[in-house]
Amino acid sequence: TSASTPSDVITFTTLLDGCVKAARDGDDGGLKEAMQVLREMQGHGLVPNVVTFNCLLGACAKAALKHGDPMVDNGMELLERMKELGVAPNAVSFNTLIAACARTAGSTRSRERAEVALRRGLGLLKEMQQWGLRPDVISYTSLLSAGTKAVRLGDKTMASHGLDLLAMMQQQGVQ
Repeated sequence: TSASTPSDVITFTTLLDGCVKAARDGDDGGLKEAMQVLREMQGHGLVPNVVTFNCLLGACAKAALKHGDPMVDNGMELLERMKELGVAPNAVSFNTLIAACARTAGSTRSRERAEVALRRGLGLLKEMQQWGLRPDVISYTSLLSAGTKAVRLGDKTMASHGLDLLAMMQQQGVQ
């Protein structure tokens, strides 16, 4: 490795995070540039860690408000890639993707698209639990936010989902 080439996961992850933080609202959240850094990192034989992937997921969530479903799709692909590489997602990973779903629900005027975003978020909540992770107040409030947006668009079934989420929060002692 030359002196000008970053040589560790932390350095590459810091560069990748910088791409995400430097992205303007309305862009792709820095995902394109961050993915280039990821490719270069892997080209150096380095395996990304959960922090690396959480930065990428953050880019998806950041861009979901403007770009909606495609950014959630990107996030879901990243989650699968984590699994393929043996990188276990953590609560931040799932909460970031759930937030992307909530932003997607808030970015659309389509009731159907808001419903799909909320269902995807609910699925992520279940998957989170399958990984042995306990949903927290961030997990639930993101989903409640998405549900509220769906109700505003005319989906009355989402109100019952909200009550179910509140009941789940109470059962699990989440405040």
